[in-house]
Amino acid sequence: MIFSCGQNFSDSGTSEIGHDGENFEELLDIPLTEQPPPPPPPKNISANEISRKLIKSGRLELESKNFQKDRQVILDYLGKFGGYVEQENENNSEFRKTLFLTIRIPSNSFDSMFILSTAVGRKVINRSVNVEDATLRYLDLEASIESSKALENRYREILKQANSIKDILEIEKSLNSIRAEIDLYESRFRNLSSKISYSSLEIILSENVTVAENPDLGYLNKLINSFGYGWKGLGQFLLGIVSIWPFILVAGLIGFLIRRRIKKK
Repeated sequence: MIFSCGQNFSDSGTSEIGHDGENFEELLDIPLTEQPPPPPPPKNISANEISRKLIKSGRLELESKNFQKDRQVILDYLGKFGGYVEQENENNSEFRKTLFLTIRIPSNSFDSMFILSTAVGRKVINRSVNVEDATLRYLDLEASIESSKALENRYREILKQANSIKDILEIEKSLNSIRAEIDLYESRFRNLSSKISYSSLEIILSENVTVAENPDLGYLNKLINSFGYGWKGLGQFLLGIVSIWPFILVAGLIGFLIRRRIKKK
């Protein structure tokens, strides 16, 4: 329908379109998804010419001897391969320290980074690697962007030949819809391309914290400490008495009055 309309516009001129907008109405009544753009030039691409688009991700859980030292070793490797830290969290408890690192590495360096990281720390607790083939998704998005842009260009050509306000408004409305669709496709394509170009690796470093026990102080030290505790207890007792002096004063006064009354009888 688009091709036939475009041919009519070029043959009859703009004056005919201005007098009769039926061709535009017929075009715009068809949903955008059912209006194919001009076919792209034929491409003879063999299966060997299509490079696979792979998304690699991994997870490493390591037990560490020296928490900060092992962290620095990983960051040094990361800088060597041109990667970066996407997220870092540290969790410390009384008996254990844990570091959560999410890093992004160029895909061609993922395997080397993963192997080197397994040698960090005292031992590997858990490790896993996942590879997702995103070739079809990549090609589908690429084709959708190309097709939508071709349709957008076709509408722009038609818009240049439109004279009536109604036709112009309808075509511009369709162009806005197509542009929104293109923006969505391109956003998804950028996100997918980023995942393909930079692999993700989650590294968990954990270190056990040893609680030092108090050594036996010996009898003499215990005796000295006992004197200290006794003196401290006496001080607390005196402070307690001082804090209740009003009650003692009232009790003494009541006792004095009672004894005086008894003597009078």
